[in-house]
Amino acid sequence: MNKALLKTIRNRMPWAIASRAFRANGIPTSQGWDRTIGRLKSLKDDKLETIIESLLFEHALFGEKFTKFYSVTDKQKNKIREFIEGVDIPNNVFSAAFPKEVNKAAFENVTEPQVPVAKFSNGDGMCLVYTSEMKLTYREKLSAGDFGEAVSDILRGYDEIIGLKFRSVQLFNVIWISHFDNLLEVRVDNPQGMPSEASHQLHSLLKGMINNALGKNKLEFARDLFPLIDSIYNSEDGKVVELGFSTSTGSVKLEKMRRTKTCLREELYHVGGKRELKTRISPYKISVQWSFGGDDEAYRPELTLAGTSRGLNSIAAKQSAPQVTGASIANCIGAVDYEHVRERISAHLTKVSPASSEISQTAAE
Repeated sequence: MNKALLKTIRNRMPWAIASRAFRANGIPTSQGWDRTIGRLKSLKDDKLETIIESLLFEHALFGEKFTKFYSVTDKQKNKIREFIEGVDIPNNVFSAAFPKEVNKAAFENVTEPQVPVAKFSNGDGMCLVYTSEMKLTYREKLSAGDFGEAVSDILRGYDEIIGLKFRSVQLFNVIWISHFDNLLEVRVDNPQGMPSEASHQLHSLLKGMINNALGKNKLEFARDLFPLIDSIYNSEDGKVVELGFSTSTGSVKLEKMRRTKTCLREELYHVGGKRELKTRISPYKISVQWSFGGDDEAYRPELTLAGTSRGLNSIAAKQSAPQVTGASIANCIGAVDYEHVRERISAHLTKVSPASSEISQTAAE
């Protein structure tokens, strides 16, 4: 089986997602990535290879993304379609390899900040895919005992030893315009270790490219998703697995519950604590999961909207309201589960701002 294909899907897709996707598509698995890759690489099965490449293609478009939404007018929407249709996909190593990664040396002579690699249209919308390279830093806690005796004696005087690992990752970033509504999506890859500042910088870059095509009628601000935190929490939508909130007593809480099927809305400690308060809690961060797809619940997408408790303080001080301009959409196998999350976001946007759900733009970026 194609080594580059297996290497890329291992690099891009967390094992928890890949194992569900493989089982649902009849791809043989073992315990973890190492054993599964060892099992697959010796197979010569064109049908399986095609299935894996299809899964990788969908993951490049829909998997592990940090997405911003922009309300656009019909005129802007048509201009964006023309922009996508007018981009020439160069015949180079990047487009030839997509959705597989290229050798990192291929980026050495690249001068463009984003290289177009693919565009396509289906029944839901049309998109343009770019690729770029990002250097990420990972911090790892070490022990003095990990080193030789002479070095260990020096390091024992420190309370904590941190090692840094540097890794280059190839990103696939997507501009998507729906056929059915007036929400433009800009999605950037959101791998583990991706700094939020880097994600916002990529978004600014892609937005600038879109605005160059729009001319005078430019995009202004991404939709503010902060009101959705309260809207989702105070509904029965999905299972809340993480919640950050402040209380009227001045405390700030961060509760997590991912290892059981219990929703945090119904967890006894959470419910009991709320009961003792005289006022409502003020959520500023939420992660919510949905599970569907038969008995195995193959699809388990997760949406995270992350504000800060400091933002809530600005409300109390009658300063500008807190804002969340991007959504982390994770654990998606592909279009089916990603579109489910998008539909829920769209529904809550309509709920919190029905008059402006499609064409207005909130000053938040």
